[in-house]
Amino acid sequence: MSIEAAIKLAVEAAIAPMNQELKALRKLLEGPKKPLTTAEKAEQLGVSEETIRRRVRDGKLKCASRNGNRMLFDA
Repeated sequence: MSIEAAIKLAVEAAIAPMNQELKALRKLLEGPKKPLTTAEKAEQLGVSEETIRRRVRDGKLKCASRNGNRMLFDA
């Protein structure tokens, strides 16, 4: 491995944690987001909409508000 490649890997390894921290700080600065629909929450968690409904029904996931069949979730 060349010195340039080794330096590049070392710099990338040093910067990666800082990038993660920066992303977390940006999220905090964005403030509250609009509530998520069932479909959006399912996409966020990587599951189906039916799984979201089942988790709410089983008490494993709490929805922020409910209006008839429509559920909204905190972002």
